[in-house]
Amino acid sequence: MVRYLVKLTKGKDIKFISHLDYLKAVQRIIKRSNIPVVYSQGFNPHMEFSFAQPLAVGVYSQGDYLDLYLENELDKKLILKNLNENSDENIEFLNVKLIREENTQKSMAMLEACLYTIDLKIEGDASCLEEFKSLISKEKWDYTKATKTSEAVIDIKKAIIELNYTVEFGYFKIVTMLKSGSVFNLSPKLLAKFLRDNMDSLDKDSFPHIERIEMYTMNKNSYIPLYLIG
Repeated sequence: MVRYLVKLTKGKDIKFISHLDYLKAVQRIIKRSNIPVVYSQGFNPHMEFSFAQPLAVGVYSQGDYLDLYLENELDKKLILKNLNENSDENIEFLNVKLIREENTQKSMAMLEACLYTIDLKIEGDASCLEEFKSLISKEKWDYTKATKTSEAVIDIKKAIIELNYTVEFGYFKIVTMLKSGSVFNLSPKLLAKFLRDNMDSLDKDSFPHIERIEMYTMNKNSYIPLYLIG
């Protein structure tokens, strides 16, 4: 069994499909590509692949990753070619990398951060820059997160690694790197909600445009894209 790390996109036109439907679409592409994918054993065998981190409904991506297991080693250019030839414009496969090291963790375990663009519609005059400067000067951005049994107050500002912003064409546009993974994960949708709740200049009813650009792991105290692992 051989593991490959595959980078792919989820296009804007399919951003509202669920992760399960997206997973099934990718599964159909892999089947059509006729590459020797590994299946699990048992009464209900399933294809051996897993995503690094599922996308929320409404978020699209040019930086999705999955671990794909094949029965034997194939040329990565051939795998990439077969996948794209059996896909469509909504899902494009960008990179395939053979992971040789047996002790290399799955991508979901290595994930430390994600880079996003977030576009929020401005309502009324363009006072949002002043509003945001006031907001970002605060030491904490406390958010009350509700669970099934309790509530917890978290400081989401701690999960923001980098954040750049501007105003263009009636939108407050953000490029931000957020902590992701099992230790501390900040959803870009939660960040967008917090900003709209705390900035009067932002339209409360419009849907935020959110795109994931890249996913990162840590290497020697630096964030590197997942496709550079191994």
